[in-house]
Amino acid sequence: MLEEIKYYQDDNLRQSNELIKLSGKSEYTKNQLKYLENNKHKFMSQLENLNNIISEGNIKGSPFNITISKIDDKSSVEQKISDEKQITENKFQKIIIPKRINDPEKIDHLTRKIFKK
Repeated sequence: MLEEIKYYQDDNLRQSNELIKLSGKSEYTKNQLKYLENNKHKFMSQLENLNNIISEGNIKGSPFNITISKIDDKSSVEQKISDEKQITENKFQKIIIPKRINDPEKIDHLTRKIFKK
């Protein structure tokens, strides 16, 4: 009977030691998991910050080379587009409006020069 009691005491002691080791490992694993979750959260917030900065700076582009802007910047972008369009139209008007040439030889010379290319 004494041997049996001694056996159970030793077994109980061994299991207690294993339990302590496993709970230490468990606590360490929990701490590592919390650390990794915190890092993950920090990286996600940094990525969101970066995306906000990029979208505010109109750096982000599409394959068609058109910049994407925020909705509240729309009026200024539309103004820029209309100004650019107006400038472009003015350039075309300067090119399209021909001068009146009264000399037939000069007209003949210019016509040959144009169709020579």
